Amino acid sequence: MILLLWLGCTTEPWCSASGTALHTTWSARWQSASCVPGRDRLAEVMGGIDARLSVWNDTSELHRLSGARAPVEVGAETAAVVRLALDVAEASGGAFDPTVEPLMVAWGFREGRADAPAPEVLARILPEVGWEAVEVSTGPTGTRVHPHGRHLDVSGVLEGHAADRLSRALSGLGHVSHLVQVGDEVRVEGVGPHGMWTVGTPDGRVLRVADVGVATAGVRGDGEAPSTLDPRTGALAHSDVRSVVVVAPTAAEADALATAVRVTGVEAGMALLGRRLDVDGLIVPMHGPVRATPGMSTWLVEAPGGP
Repeated sequence: MILLLWLGCTTEPWCSASGTALHTTWSARWQSASCVPGRDRLAEVMGGIDARLSVWNDTSELHRLSGARAPVEVGAETAAVVRLALDVAEASGGAFDPTVEPLMVAWGFREGRADAPAPEVLARILPEVGWEAVEVSTGPTGTRVHPHGRHLDVSGVLEGHAADRLSRALSGLGHVSHLVQVGDEVRVEGVGPHGMWTVGTPDGRVLRVADVGVATAGVRGDGEAPSTLDPRTGALAHSDVRSVVVVAPTAAEADALATAVRVTGVEAGMALLGRRLDVDGLIVPMHGPVRATPGMSTWLVEAPGGP
């Protein structure tokens, strides 16, 4: 969970909007003399994303694509999201996997529970999971995705993608200073009411950020870490990561990487972040010292208990 810290005040006009979509909440704040056009545009963009990419929408393009045994022509947005999901899946060795949908259903995550399936059920489902089977190709008639029967779920990148889309929508209206949050993922451009945007992390650190995406995964305070599924085994991940913060050029990439790190664990997670260009991250282990990429000091301005 990301905590947004609004600091200071300003005489310049600021607008805000919020809503629900993709089974989560979204909000935005931007600088403009007129708020209505921005609010209308943001609602339109979120509605379009839900219609195309939501796993909960049985008329979405993703739903039509999922499980197909022949190539399906898709729009540019769907193709871009699937490509990014496959990229992070490969980079993480399958710790992040957009074909995890059968396991999500078997565990009951879609109904808000986490009940371990019987071993024979997992043995039957695991061969249906595997990002390597999915192909994305571009031809004369457009872009096609061939799932080879895999059931796709891009939820691990979708909140970040939505934040990026809302950010682009505001930029397209000329609102160069804005912050967008979808679920726990944040995208910022320009500066806030009092300089760089200020974002709080689950363990109480404070970041000052501009023109980046920020994502977190894990637990805030003394709470219990949420269950995370390991697509490689079909079991819950026994991760030594308490929480992770990722700062990346896009919120979509940060979103996917934060999910992957929660599964891989501290050492593999640090290696994964270190291999990504223009990506910084901070991992709070269950035990032991906090780990951070060298560039994280660019954004970190305060640690728990003081600067």
